[in-house]
Amino acid sequence: LIMCRLQCSFSVILIISALQVHSEPTIYLKETFDDGDAWKERWVQSKHKDDYGEWQLSHGKLFADENDMGLKTMQDARFYSLSRKFDKVVDNKDKPLVIVYTVKHEQDIDCGGGYIKLMLENTDLEDFNSDTPYRIMFGPDICGPEKRAIHSILWHDGKNYEKRKNAIAMADIFTHAYKLIIFPNNSYEIWVNNDKEAYGRLEDDWTMTEPLHIDDPDAKKPDDWDEREFIANPNSTKPDDWDQPETIIDKDAVKPADWDDDMDGEWEPPVISNPDYKGEWGPEQIPNPDYKGRWIPPKIQNPKHVPVPELYRYKGLGTIGFELWQVKSGTIFDNILITDDPEYAKEFIDKQLEALRPIEKVESDKLDQELYRDIAGRLGGGGPPKGEEPEESTKDDDANEVESEETPENIKEEL
Repeated sequence: LIMCRLQCSFSVILIISALQVHSEPTIYLKETFDDGDAWKERWVQSKHKDDYGEWQLSHGKLFADENDMGLKTMQDARFYSLSRKFDKVVDNKDKPLVIVYTVKHEQDIDCGGGYIKLMLENTDLEDFNSDTPYRIMFGPDICGPEKRAIHSILWHDGKNYEKRKNAIAMADIFTHAYKLIIFPNNSYEIWVNNDKEAYGRLEDDWTMTEPLHIDDPDAKKPDDWDEREFIANPNSTKPDDWDQPETIIDKDAVKPADWDDDMDGEWEPPVISNPDYKGEWGPEQIPNPDYKGRWIPPKIQNPKHVPVPELYRYKGLGTIGFELWQVKSGTIFDNILITDDPEYAKEFIDKQLEALRPIEKVESDKLDQELYRDIAGRLGGGGPPKGEEPEESTKDDDANEVESEETPENIKEEL
């Protein structure tokens, strides 16, 4: 009995030890720029061109700790090319690959990149340029209100593939964490701060292979499926006084004293817009009680799909770089982490931004109040009183539409 207890205890210890060892994250790269000028020993400015933009440590205008630095672009209208080696080369076989970093566009960015590139370990840092082959390109790219994309470009079989539909990047002046997770079951997630902005399968949302799922070509919208969100109110009737002419004769017009009928012809009062004209009448619109939303055909397995079990795998990644163009400089990059542990990545970012987030929230609320007051002033209103926070706005559903209805958790269960 004693021997059994000893053996059982020893087995439990081995199991616990194994779990503890397994739970330790693999950190391929961690960069926080908090050791002063030592960053210059790790990062190399490319010599491919002699006019690349310069970088400098900065905590930015809003900060919680003056020693918490990031790397800031310093010159307007410049290309930037800076890179460094990983601490450990990546091979994510049977493991997630997590890429996360923070971006702050303090310059109120109009047009410029904020993405990173991941390359093979043998990449020449001193010759790093726009033509240098890369395996993953991820992060925000902004140019005017029309382009606010989060690039997610993945390499497969000698080619780079852009995501079919890019998630939307943040274009304000605050710090945002961008995170890409690629799972070993060929699923992925894209996060901005603590919001999951996109998720699904690599096969479905990139064109690296024939998609795993396609719309069922034989599916047909049911005859009774009503996509009209609003309908005419059947009880609505046109008011008796609705129909009025668009123009009327100006009754207040007076014939000019110098008007000569013989020379100028018979005088006629001018025609003016009718203030009572209401345009073409139409019944009021009311919510359609039979509205079912936009019909979407069901998905089926694609018979042309050829499985690539290791589509997720990146072997030999060992270099990270910024290769950007910026019209206005001032972007601060920080808190770069590449690991195999999604939970550790979340804890890392939350800890790094724990003190900064409330400070930026106060400033964000202040800007919102100023904007509300400005708009209200133009419309003749007073806006919210000082000190009152505006109501939280809701996100545009279309802006946050994701490409697949399946979550990585469901995908994992299915596989």
